[in-house]
Amino acid sequence: MLIAVFVALWAYTDTVSALSRDEIGSGHWTIALLVSFAPWIALAVGGISLALVNQKLEPLVKASKEVKPLLDLIKSPFEEFMGVPVSTVDLPFAYALATSKEILISRFAVDHLSKDELDAVLWHELCHVREKHFALKRLARLILALSPILAASRALVQEIEILVEIAADNFALKRVSSPTLTLARSLFTS
Repeated sequence: MLIAVFVALWAYTDTVSALSRDEIGSGHWTIALLVSFAPWIALAVGGISLALVNQKLEPLVKASKEVKPLLDLIKSPFEEFMGVPVSTVDLPFAYALATSKEILISRFAVDHLSKDELDAVLWHELCHVREKHFALKRLARLILALSPILAASRALVQEIEILVEIAADNFALKRVSSPTLTLARSLFTS
């Protein structure tokens, strides 16, 4: 904002100076007049862009505000894992998710995993929480929402999804064996 005001004042003084020195219609006069409009055009483009971004994002923000209270109603505290709260959700299939502050896991997964396999899943999800993968994935999806026609936006989302899963698996493999992690993963892919 401060830069825009500074540029606008500079453009105004430059225009007044050019107009007082030169005749109407000279090359300097025309350039000075065009430059004086540049900050206002930039502000208009910025304002229109901001309005378009808000228009695209408003439904997403509204949906997230509606989903959070519903999720809070259906989750139950389970345990704390390395300082991160873990909650269960009653689902008839295996599911695990890390948000920015907690781990959610389906009651089905808790009931069907051995203690070691459950630990493997929790280590995997803990990596997502600690490394802020949720925020990274949200940023990639924001970029996709703002530019859905660009193939690079779709590729960015896909690559981030793959890379954060690899990072979380590597994190878990430092604490559990590969066969245990593989067995745990098999419940989620079947």
